[in-house]
Amino acid sequence: MWNIMKDMHFPTHIIQLIESLYHEQQATIKIGGEIAEWFEIQKGVRQGCILSPYLFNIYAENIMRNVKDDA
Repeated sequence: MWNIMKDMHFPTHIIQLIESLYHEQQATIKIGGEIAEWFEIQKGVRQGCILSPYLFNIYAENIMRNVKDDA
């Protein structure tokens, strides 16, 4: 994601700011009323985060550009 943002000429300080929000994220889940062990989130956008739709759109835009270039 960060490389895509660099390729799209996002300012470095914006990339670093967003990247810091996603650095070493952890989560846990509840199974049958019991909380499982914490694990590191390695992919995806944060559920409920106001930036998530925008980050998804940036990623989707990159895919569309690649498809267009290959056509």
